[in-house]
Amino acid sequence: FSTDDERWAAVLSRNPLADGHFLYCVTTTQVYCRPTCVSRRPTRANVVFVRTVAEAEALRCRACKRCKPAERENPAERRRNDVIERLKRSLLDGGPERVTVKSVAEELGVSMWHLNRMFKKRVGAPPQQWAQEMRRARSK
Repeated sequence: FSTDDERWAAVLSRNPLADGHFLYCVTTTQVYCRPTCVSRRPTRANVVFVRTVAEAEALRCRACKRCKPAERENPAERRRNDVIERLKRSLLDGGPERVTVKSVAEELGVSMWHLNRMFKKRVGAPPQQWAQEMRRARSK
């Protein structure tokens, strides 16, 4: 992300690889965001790219309340990690009754299909398969 055109393309696509490399300031609203922010996309002419929070604040911009760019960890990423960890705990500590991905998804307020995809992407295996492997490894 060495040019402004590359940065703008990352903002338009909300490219997660760009997160942490730069921020963008919207001059009309005086707000700065992460490239992955889900807020409405600004007009290109109103955007200035910066590398750090300090640079953004030197332009008298404030942090976006959605993506919280002043925090080290992206809130959306933290939420995904929390959801995956809660699913792992539920699957392993389910006891004699079988805990389903559907029941955990309902409890967490996310779609079962989304939770399955997210889990598989992070862990490398579907939730039920992962749980079976973990139980097998524990019993050895």
